[in-house]
Amino acid sequence: MYLVSGDEVYARRAEKEMLAAADFVSWNPSHFLDVGEMVTALAIGYDWLYDWLSPESRKIIEDAIIEKGLRASDKKRWWSRSHNNWNQVCNGGLVMGALAVYERIPEEAQKIIAEALKSNPIAQKEYGPDGVYPEGFGYWEYGTVYQTMMVHALKSVFGHAGPIEKHEGFLKTPDYMLYMSDAIGTFGYSDGGRYNPSPRLPQWSFACSQN
Repeated sequence: MYLVSGDEVYARRAEKEMLAAADFVSWNPSHFLDVGEMVTALAIGYDWLYDWLSPESRKIIEDAIIEKGLRASDKKRWWSRSHNNWNQVCNGGLVMGALAVYERIPEEAQKIIAEALKSNPIAQKEYGPDGVYPEGFGYWEYGTVYQTMMVHALKSVFGHAGPIEKHEGFLKTPDYMLYMSDAIGTFGYSDGGRYNPSPRLPQWSFACSQN
């Protein structure tokens, strides 16, 4: 809203929220999705408000992204081998964090990005061959949002996103969601329940997982 309106009240509030998050003891690395989400939030805020933020605030946010985000990843990194949204959210968050602080820790940032480009195709395979997502509507949205942000963040900096940019199944997945939705809601299956956009419409769904 600050970028749209120019009203500094929004920038001040965003700064307040980011500094509060940066002050957390940790971002709960034992459940690394939390880290992925928090790194994403601070990386976007830091990037979009960079020219407005004071040098002191920039330093605090940078430190948090590096220490509580990029360096908080456990050595096992089991999620980097997963086929589901964990791979997309954790890799996506770390990549956006690495890009945000690239100038400060270039070698470390390059390593994080390289690891993500190596492991993320494991999750992208789940879209193949025709864009269908095995986890259902809810997790399709969750994983695909982070997948898309990661691709566009990499393209905005390097001009391309390497092997994850043109995966055939991933590029077809918008069509999948068109077929999954109708005027009443979405087809519920696997780990996705009923979704009905309007309480005025009949509360029903094609919920295979509930039958």
